[in-house]
Amino acid sequence: MPPTPAWTPHARFHVVWQISSYVGFGLLAFALTWWPGPLAVERLYLVALMSAIVYAAFFGALIAMPLYGGAAYDKNGYQPFNALHPHHREKWDANVTIFSIQLVFLAGGLLAVTGVFTR
Repeated sequence: MPPTPAWTPHARFHVVWQISSYVGFGLLAFALTWWPGPLAVERLYLVALMSAIVYAAFFGALIAMPLYGGAAYDKNGYQPFNALHPHHREKWDANVTIFSIQLVFLAGGLLAVTGVFTR
């Protein structure tokens, strides 16, 4: 198991706040997706929009890092890992990798709901 990042107490507060918010949104999305009732497809679109907002904010913050002096990781946190493919020499950031995979799942789900796969 990797070492625990040596974050400041205020940074830990923000992380717990963020995770708690995402758990709440996740539970709301779960209920909107699986609770029986009217407007099922519309509720799926709402859940997809909620997810898209989170992903857009993540990738927007990632792209804008040079503007505000941000970093995808800290030296005392989880470090990028070697790419799974042996021909890639660059390191992969864990968050960018996971969010990219999740974005592919979201896009696939949207395509399935819109009927693109059944045409």
